[in-house]
Amino acid sequence: VNDALNDADVTGAQADTAPKVQAIVDGFNAILANADGTVNNATNPTQANYSAIGVSGVDTVQEVTLLGDVIDGKAAGDVDTVSKVQTLADAVQAVMNGNPTEAQLVALGVTGVSSANLSSVQAALAAAVDATELNTLAGLQAVVTEAINALAAIEAAAQNNNATATTPSLAQYDALGVIGVTAQNLASVNDALNDADITGAQADTAAKVQAIADGFIAILANATDASAANPTQSNYAAIGVNGVDTAQEVSLLGDVIDGKAPADVDSVSKVQTLADAVQAVMNGNPTEAQLAALGITGVTSANLSSVQAALAAAVDATELTSLTGLQTVVTAAVNALAAIETAAQGNTATATTPSAAQYDALGVTGVTEDN
Repeated sequence: VNDALNDADVTGAQADTAPKVQAIVDGFNAILANADGTVNNATNPTQANYSAIGVSGVDTVQEVTLLGDVIDGKAAGDVDTVSKVQTLADAVQAVMNGNPTEAQLVALGVTGVSSANLSSVQAALAAAVDATELNTLAGLQAVVTEAINALAAIEAAAQNNNATATTPSLAQYDALGVIGVTAQNLASVNDALNDADITGAQADTAAKVQAIADGFIAILANATDASAANPTQSNYAAIGVNGVDTAQEVSLLGDVIDGKAPADVDSVSKVQTLADAVQAVMNGNPTEAQLAALGITGVTSANLSSVQAALAAAVDATELTSLTGLQTVVTAAVNALAAIETAAQGNTATATTPSAAQYDALGVTGVTEDN
């Protein structure tokens, strides 16, 4: 009790009447009674009890109940000073904020937390419902244990490439605090775990798992809603798609996906196929099948080499950053080839037709207005 008188929050104004002094005494008596070594045989201290002895930060009903539950499992020697109780109160507050340290969780009596899984436990706590999941020590331990087990399951699936359409489960992603995974995209997110580029090291924290989920969520959203933002280079990399290395590739691939149905991009291999086709376009050597996969029309085996020449000559950053731009280059090349071929066949060329622009569209260099 006297220790409370030394707390900075308890001044003479808080002890200038017998009722105020009685409140200080009652506060510590309630705390010590709760920490009598026998679980669940005493009433939890109240918010007023903590405040009376100078303990701050116990501001909500769930903080009162969790702190009371923690103290109920302590010995009197663990809570016989204001600083000791304040340390526990600070730990409870950190739990509610989703950012407790490993030491704070240990102080509360929570087990299973390590430096390796702490950030994932914090993510799960931040996502938990304080009023129903974190208002008891058992509830807190359940959230922590489920997060640790979920992380282990997801990391193992990524390492062993043994995820299925339904495992890891929605409940496991939720337990880890990962948001956005639904019954509609679970199979796609899990498919990423089976990609050779996604090992356990890419799924060993909640943040990394969230990045994987965000990657597929962005891709599927783009294929669902024409107004959705294009996926980023990071989104593709997070799910194991390679080769999307430049701004123009990101832009063109996003534009292509924007015209697809979700079923066309619901696995890593499907997205990788489109990424490979985009890369081939930038390299000037796509196949007829790749161009068709991107949604390009007018290409045949007969004009493919001419289309490739036109693509090789095109300016990636300005002409090939969108599906419309790509189609324009292809169509111009196909039409130019037809015009030049027709002129040769019919001997109908003039001094200005076919034009220099048509030779340029075909990727033919060295033709000017002067020659």
